[in-house]
Amino acid sequence: MDMYNNFDNKIESDYISLGRFSNNYFNILDNQNSNTNNRNVSNNLFNEYFNLGNKRFSSILRFLVILAAFISLLVLIKLPVKNRIELRKEILENALLLKKKHEGRAYNNYENKNVEQIVNSTQMSNVKQNKTGSLILEDSERVTNRSSIIDINGNVTKKDNDHMIKDTINLGGNTKLDVVNSVFGSNYNTYGINKRAAENDICNDKDYTKKVLKLVYELSYFALPKDTLNIRKFEASDVKVFNEEMWVVCDNSWTIGKFGLSLTPFSHSNKLLNMQTTTSGGNPLDINTLLLGTDPNTEDSQWEAIVRDDITGHLFVIRESIPHDLEELKLYKGDFLKNLKDENHNSSRHYHSHIIELALVKVNNVESYEVLETCTAEHKFDFDNKGFEGAIGLRTRNGDFYLLGLCEGNFCMGEMKGEEYGNGRLILMKKEYINKTTELTTGGTLNSDMNSLKSKCIWKSVRMINIPKEANFQDYSSIDVRGNKVAITSQEDSSIWIGEIDYGDGEYLDPYKIQLLPNGRVYYFPRDHVCDFKYCNIEGVSFISDNMIVTVSDKMKKKNRQSPKCLHKDQSIHIFAIP
Repeated sequence: MDMYNNFDNKIESDYISLGRFSNNYFNILDNQNSNTNNRNVSNNLFNEYFNLGNKRFSSILRFLVILAAFISLLVLIKLPVKNRIELRKEILENALLLKKKHEGRAYNNYENKNVEQIVNSTQMSNVKQNKTGSLILEDSERVTNRSSIIDINGNVTKKDNDHMIKDTINLGGNTKLDVVNSVFGSNYNTYGINKRAAENDICNDKDYTKKVLKLVYELSYFALPKDTLNIRKFEASDVKVFNEEMWVVCDNSWTIGKFGLSLTPFSHSNKLLNMQTTTSGGNPLDINTLLLGTDPNTEDSQWEAIVRDDITGHLFVIRESIPHDLEELKLYKGDFLKNLKDENHNSSRHYHSHIIELALVKVNNVESYEVLETCTAEHKFDFDNKGFEGAIGLRTRNGDFYLLGLCEGNFCMGEMKGEEYGNGRLILMKKEYINKTTELTTGGTLNSDMNSLKSKCIWKSVRMINIPKEANFQDYSSIDVRGNKVAITSQEDSSIWIGEIDYGDGEYLDPYKIQLLPNGRVYYFPRDHVCDFKYCNIEGVSFISDNMIVTVSDKMKKKNRQSPKCLHKDQSIHIFAIP
């Protein structure tokens, strides 16, 4: 009997230890009939014990499951999503593998305790990694006599002769990215990110949604015309909207795209207009002479801008830069020509834009255009790829027509001078017919040089106009106006500046008072998931309304000069809303 009592006491203590044994249960035991079989009582107690134990186990299991779910939720909340730096490192690793695969170069990894190691850029390309995790790629194709030093903070300092240039980007915290050349060329850092995008990391800006254009819709150029005329590429360079239609030119094609604003794929209303080669009577036109010696069957158009004169309905298209050789001049020889060549940086070649006037015609119910005349712009460019990139047409109160041409490079220059941010320029021009007399203009350009290319007219430079410095761009790719609003895009910065223009005489042009006003705003084309550019080749812009624009994209650059991600948006038309 003592054994059973001891056992009952143990069960009681177990219940108490489980926190499940209540006072009511003790009362029940106290009131039990003394004649009840003790062994049955013990069995009942066993059953109750195990039943309560099972319930306790289920409760504990549920508690553990809930606790695990709660902890998992906390971990998911606290766990940092893979940040842009890690993603950029992955991009770099993939890029390096691609580089190694295609070029077979040897890449060496170093982990040196001395983080102030020097990488000689005249040697074979090497990837070196210091203790800070900063990854550096130096290429022998870069300038010689230059070295890179990595300091203890992970900064990359390039030493070039006697001056030092800091070449790093602080992305927050202790993370710094070097910006030496990547496998995609000098515009990209070693993480495969465009340097200008990395410098202006707007994705962390609290006003991001107020500064980034909102995509409305877009479509590839290839999906627009019903008949692409077997054209394999569309290097779209400019666009203008009029008559509820958009007119697009490409620098590789002599066709003009005429598309509806709805961008309906393969619509019959979307057309490519060809050049008319015969008169309305069927007589052949001398296209070679009309284009000043250019054969459209063998040469690209080089069209970089399109303008419409609302009075005449004529179109003006601008060929970016056509070479002019001083050796072709017959009237000036000897020291005078030599000095003129010396002023041209020891080169006898310089470049002028050709401005072609077109008339829209319809022959046999087929829309096309006819070349009326080609005139040479007086302004001289020293580089073949840095001419006029955009233009608008303006009229004075008395009806005189002017063109306002946008220079691609800063200061209307090329190379390093043309990349000095925030020094954009516009050239105001007026057409004049010239005679065959040879005279030297104030700009140092020989009119006879233009006569040598059979130009009967010249777009004479009237004024150079500054673009406000707040448009702090590396290049300038297109311009358009709507009322007193003006928009200027940049391809290299994937941005657009929208400000105001003062024509000088109300809504009419005063050639000597026109100016672009400061205090405009810079907007950015949408970025990708690592805040890199994805609209890499914006070349044209035109207003659809006060708060909506259409832009066109050129073809992605070849030979690894751009990241492969740029292919997705190239050769396309995009419509954006302005925040």
